[in-house]
Amino acid sequence: MYSASIPQRRVHGIEALQGKPVSIESVQLREIGLPTKIKEQIERVQIANQESERVKYEVLRAKQEAEKKAALAKGEADKNRIESQGRADAVTIEANAQAKANKLIANSLTPNLLKMQQIEVQGKFNEALRVNKDAKIFLTPGGSTPNIWVDTKDKSRDSSIR
Repeated sequence: MYSASIPQRRVHGIEALQGKPVSIESVQLREIGLPTKIKEQIERVQIANQESERVKYEVLRAKQEAEKKAALAKGEADKNRIESQGRADAVTIEANAQAKANKLIANSLTPNLLKMQQIEVQGKFNEALRVNKDAKIFLTPGGSTPNIWVDTKDKSRDSSIR
């Protein structure tokens, strides 16, 4: 409205001249001077737009960073879960192997084999008694191991037994 009135005033001023020596078809403005308050308001709007764009960029960047951290955390958690499952599987495999070995050993133990092992252990104790005549051996009920060996030459042990 303001800029449109400038050419109109010029046209009316020229047409008011006597004899109308000039015909004005159009007027081209080369420089428009705006009032200071309008210039300041335009600058404030531009600064606000720039600040808004900067904030939008920072929000987008923060969102991308948060997504990256979440992805890294999820990857780390998945890695830990897989490693834990691997360790658990290894323990299970080892326990199953030990159970199988125990079962095979248990199935291989016959009463005759156990008696033979008992005789071997008693033979070792008899041999030890020949070497150390002051030793005492206490056999558990049924004659199976464990047996307790006490060297009576050691006075501190002798006093703790009585």
